[in-house]
Amino acid sequence: MTDSGDEPFDASEDLETPQFNDDIPFVACETEGGPFEDESFIAGTQYGAVEMLTIMEIPIINALVDERLLAQIDLLAMGSSYSIVADHATGIEGAVRVTLCHNSVTEGTDVPDFVPDFDI
Repeated sequence: MTDSGDEPFDASEDLETPQFNDDIPFVACETEGGPFEDESFIAGTQYGAVEMLTIMEIPIINALVDERLLAQIDLLAMGSSYSIVADHATGIEGAVRVTLCHNSVTEGTDVPDFVPDFDI
């Protein structure tokens, strides 16, 4: 059995450790075909970026995302032990700024002075 055809699959690898590579998937999207055909790629990228930050357990995440993703980002936050605040007053039509705070962050917890914004 092989993993992506490059090297033989090694069952002794630690499956708990996330494995990442720098491959970029090719996704064919129809353009100008509706609200989620070509925009589905962008939506998936925005969601995936926020999800990766939750996997990395970044204590506080700020991201600008499409407002139609808000329900999915909310579910992601709940499932990843984050609370979420959404700010619709971004000045950008159709966008919402979400701030996710990991539930382990309490008053007095050391968090970075600078919380990066991810305008995805």
